[in-house]
Formats: sequence, C-alpha cells, structure tokens
Amino acid sequence: MPSGPTRSAFRLCLSVTHSVIDALRATTSPESLAALVNDVTVELGFRHFALIHHDDLRMSPPDRVHIKD
Repeated sequence: MPSGPTRSAFRLCLSVTHSVIDALRATTSPESLAALVNDVTVELGFRHFALIHHDDLRMSPPDRVHIKD
C-alpha cells in the first residue's frame, strides 16, 4: 500500500468506490439506476454516460440494461 498523502488518497478512493457500489446495489428501478449513474458522472466531471449490458447487438430483449445519456 502507498504511504503518506498517496495512502490517504487511496483510502478515500476506496471509500468512495465502496459507497458507489453500495448505492448501485440498493437501486430498485431503471430510473433510480439512471439517476445514480448521472450523479456519479457529474461528480467525476463528465458530461455524459452510457451503461449498457446485452448479449446480442441485433436484438433488444426486454430485460436488457440499456441506460445512456
């Protein structure tokens, strides 16, 4: 593990990551997932996001996650 200020930054990064993972696990709808991903995107300083999970690009099954901004 890094030492000094780098160690503090590393621990902060792990803490933030843990919080995001907990929040992701707590989402219960596509709308709450989109809101969370949007909040993280803004916090990281990005303008847009895409969160896509699929098996086949030619089809759009109803249970596929496909959230983008």
